Parts: sequence; C-alpha cells; structure tokens
Amino acid sequence: MTIFILILSFIFHASASEQTDASEELNCNEPAFTTKLSSFLSGSKDYYFYFEAGSLQELQTLKNCIDYSKCGTDKESIVDDEKNYRMHIWASFSKTELSKMMNYCPIKDLHKKIIIRKKNQHGNVVSFPQAKEPFAQSVLAKEASPAIFHKPSEAVSKRAVEKIGTLLKQQKVNEAQDIAVYTWGIDLRGYSLNYTGKSGNEAVTDHESMKIEYGKEWINEPCEFIRMIRHEAEHVAQMNQSLLCDGDHNFQDHKMRERAAHLNDALFINTICPGSKIEKLTIDYCLSRFRKDYFNK
Repeated sequence: MTIFILILSFIFHASASEQTDASEELNCNEPAFTTKLSSFLSGSKDYYFYFEAGSLQELQTLKNCIDYSKCGTDKESIVDDEKNYRMHIWASFSKTELSKMMNYCPIKDLHKKIIIRKKNQHGNVVSFPQAKEPFAQSVLAKEASPAIFHKPSEAVSKRAVEKIGTLLKQQKVNEAQDIAVYTWGIDLRGYSLNYTGKSGNEAVTDHESMKIEYGKEWINEPCEFIRMIRHEAEHVAQMNQSLLCDGDHNFQDHKMRERAAHLNDALFINTICPGSKIEKLTIDYCLSRFRKDYFNK
C-alpha cells in the first residue's frame, strides 16, 4: 500500500522538477514533494538549522514544520535556557522539501528567525527570499493537524469552552466532542472518539481499531477535555505521517511522539484558556513531563 501511495504521489507531481543547487539562494516558490520517493529521485542534502524562541514550547513550532514536510530521522538538540531558548537540528532535505518547509511553515517572518547552513554549523549559510504564498501555509497546517492547529478568535474560543463546559456537566459528551473538533479544526482522520465512563484519567489511542478512548476524569474540566482530544489526535497525525514515510521518520520513536505532543499541548492551552489558572497548571504539567520523561539535551 505504501509503495502504491508513493507511486501515485510521484505521478501527481511529475511536472515538478528539481534544479541543481548552483547557488546559495533558495527559491521558496518551487513545487514541493512530500514523499520519500521524491527525496530519492531529486537527491537530498544535509542541513543544519538554528532557531530561537521566547519559550521552551515555542521551539516546537519549527519542529512541527519540519516533521510534516519530509521523511527521515533527524538529530536535534534543545537548549532549555530561559535567557535564550534555542534549538539545533541536523536534517536531510531535498531542495523542494526545504522550499516547502520554508514557504508553508506558519511562523511569521521565519526567514528572519532561522539560520540554515549546508551540512553542519560550519557550512555556508543558505539564504532565501521571504515566502510569497501565504495561502500555502494552510496546506501544511492541514497535513499536520492538530500539531499545527487552527486558532479561532478569542471570542469564539471563549464561547466554545463555556458551551463545552456546560455540555460536560450535563453528560452530553458526544456534543462536547463535536464542538471541540469543529472549533479548533482537529482532524481525526477517521478515528472515533469514545467516552468509556470508567474512572481514571487515561486517554488511549488504539491505531489498530482507530479509536481514541478516555475516562471520567477528562470530563471534569473543559480546557483539559479539549486539550486531551487535541493531544490524542496529534498522535493520530504522527502515525499517519510515519506510515506515509514507510516508517522512516522520527515518529517511529515513542519518545519523539510524546515530546512533540507535550510541547504542542503547552502551546495549545494558551489559545483556549488564556490567563486562567488551568492554563498555568497545564503548561507546568506538560513542560514538567517533557523535561522529566522526553527531554534530549
């Protein structure tokens, strides 16, 4: 099945051509391949990325773009320093994959915030123009949903959280699920959401049966309920990306899946319950889990 998907992808993009990298300039408007086959045909090269952010979790915004733009396993190092949160990544990209990542990644002025060098941190700097196709960002966001998540207005978000809270108190869990998925554009990719009614705070995604199941403790607080759905849906997206890459991806590693999901949780909670007590508690919890169980300095 994977080979068939790859062949279809190649046929679909047959009109796109890979040009020889004769200069240091990268054209961000080139068509993009997403499969391992395209990387093989066009030839991939090693690059070094340096990225800074205002918080530990914001570093994940770049990693999301890289993870859903290409196949392959990358080496990364995160520096958890409140004076200078930064990330180093060593990864292989074809020129078209790198163009896609830079052009589609929804980080404002990314070309000003990232340093890319050929091969390693001592290589020549790769320069590129500012992306000229902002609409294309929605393409990557859809592929990466909900790692790259929709951000409704504050008013819409607040009303949705209040409505979900009311529905959960009334035990109308299915309706609450529907509002959460719709409001934040969470793509479940055919998986079902099932409330078990059992005690406990476990939420489990079964990829074989395509089910996400969770228990009673998740319906006590609307912000955490919404976050749980996003977290588990991200694991679905991760598995989907790994399958598209025939297992040749960082997401084959459980640790890499969880570290991404916890950092994205810390990012996401700010969009649904900003300034609340639960926001601070959730961020503290997610970052604590990341540092304790999944951090790789």
